[in-house]
Amino acid sequence: MPKRSRIQLLPDKKFWAAYLPLCHVIETPSPKLRKEVYAELNRLDDVLRPALDARWGKTDAYYEVSDDWNVCWHHSMAVCSDQMCCGEFLDIVQRALAQMKHDWCFHASLECAEDMGWGLQRAGRGQIFFYRGDIFGNRKEKFDYALFGG
Repeated sequence: MPKRSRIQLLPDKKFWAAYLPLCHVIETPSPKLRKEVYAELNRLDDVLRPALDARWGKTDAYYEVSDDWNVCWHHSMAVCSDQMCCGEFLDIVQRALAQMKHDWCFHASLECAEDMGWGLQRAGRGQIFFYRGDIFGNRKEKFDYALFGG
């Protein structure tokens, strides 16, 4: 029997129904909650960026972690290089999220369908999000999720 994929592909409507509530901005947060969210967001950023840089910083891989910080338990990034679409990327993000006190939703926009200056990226366009140890992908997107491995 084949090993179950680490990314659970969901139909489009189920993907959005699961994802959208997790990225909801907290309206009028208390100063204490705002401080708590930003402290943990800084910690996530301090763990994730160096891990990504250590692995892909000296390659021609292109990625960008979001600098748009809202008061919510959600963060995101864009991956624009086929070479990052692998199990190692999933491991790095999951290890960073596992170090957080709260359950974070982390969205990765997979934008691997254009020439980034060193050649055409062929994996396609897709998206995944991480939540509570699981990884979900949008089945409707035209992306080769198999690149991430089993």
